[in-house]
Amino acid sequence: MGENSERKKKRLSSVVISIREITAICIWLFTVIKLFVFDFDRYLVDRFVPSLTWVLDCKFFILMIVIAVLWLILGKRRFLQFIGYVLAYPLMLLLWKLPKLIFRRWLFVLALAPAFYDVLITFRSTFVLYSFAMMAGLLIAISIKPVILIPSMSMLFVFLVVHVWRSLLLVYRSNVFKGLSRLVSKLGGKLESWSLVADTTEGDTAEPDPVKVEKNIRT
Repeated sequence: MGENSERKKKRLSSVVISIREITAICIWLFTVIKLFVFDFDRYLVDRFVPSLTWVLDCKFFILMIVIAVLWLILGKRRFLQFIGYVLAYPLMLLLWKLPKLIFRRWLFVLALAPAFYDVLITFRSTFVLYSFAMMAGLLIAISIKPVILIPSMSMLFVFLVVHVWRSLLLVYRSNVFKGLSRLVSKLGGKLESWSLVADTTEGDTAEPDPVKVEKNIRT
C-alpha cells in the first residue's frame, strides 16, 4: 500500500509539473504576442466564433474564476508555488533551464560559439538595421504615396546591400576565431596560474622526508 501511494504521488506531481510548464509557456506566449504583435485572441474569435465575443469582454471575471478553482484544488502552498513559477518563468528559463541545457550540450554549444560571439559583437548595429527595415516594409505595405514609398524602398535597398556585405565579410574573415582564441588563452593562463599556486601551497604543506632529516641531524 505504501509503495502504491508513493507512486500515485509521484505521478500526480509529474502531472502538476507538466501542467505548470505548459501553463507558463502559454501565458507568456499569449502576453508577448498580444502586447507586441497584435490582438490575436479577438481576431480568432471574430473570424471563427463571433458568437463568443462576450467571453473576451468578460475575460477578467473568467480569469478570477480560474484562479479561484486552482486555489481550491492545489491548496495554499502549491497554489503559491504554481503562481510564482508562472510569473518568474522567464527568469527560470534564463537563469536555470538554459544554463542547464548548455552544460549538458556543451560540445554543441562550443561548435556554435563563433556564431554566438559574432551576434553579440554586432547586436546593436543589427538591431538598428532590422528595425529601420521593418518600418520601411510596413510603410510600403500601408501607403501608396510616392513621398513615403521612395524613401522606404531606398531604406530596404540599403538594408539589402549591408546585409549582403556583412554576409560576405562573415564568410572570409577570422575575427571570430581570433576573439575566441584570445578568450581561451586568457582562461588557460588563469588556470595555469591557479595550478602553480596550488602546487606551491602543496609543497609548503608537504611532510619532510625522514632520510633528509636524519642526514641533517648527523651533520
